[in-house]
Amino acid sequence: MALFVPDASFILGWGFDEDAFENRAMVVERMAREGGIVPSLWRLEVANALLMGVRRGRWTMAKGREVLADIGNLGIDVDEATSNHAWGRTLLLAERHGLTEYDAAYAELAIRADGILLTLDNEMAMAARAEGLEVLV
Repeated sequence: MALFVPDASFILGWGFDEDAFENRAMVVERMAREGGIVPSLWRLEVANALLMGVRRGRWTMAKGREVLADIGNLGIDVDEATSNHAWGRTLLLAERHGLTEYDAAYAELAIRADGILLTLDNEMAMAARAEGLEVLV
């Protein structure tokens, strides 16, 4: 049973995009049962994306807090070793695939955890597939 590695785009898409919710709901339910893990930067990235959405008028902070509560209830673990790989394998992945270091951290963790990457980011999905990872969008 593989761990799921959801990036911020996937988890916020699940939380805010009601039109696509049904397509992602089964994946999120499976992740809640089987386990999810994220790089240590994930909470900051999710919170920043949420805040940018509020500032751009896409949703209210009240709605954002509801979504954060829902995300918090998923039981996703945070990988404390993310930064240990930042100057090694993560940097190599970023360089090889033209990713940001932040995005490469998700792929690196998915490789290390033998996990399934969950992303709505096409470039990250292509890079992860090139590395032999299973990707769900």
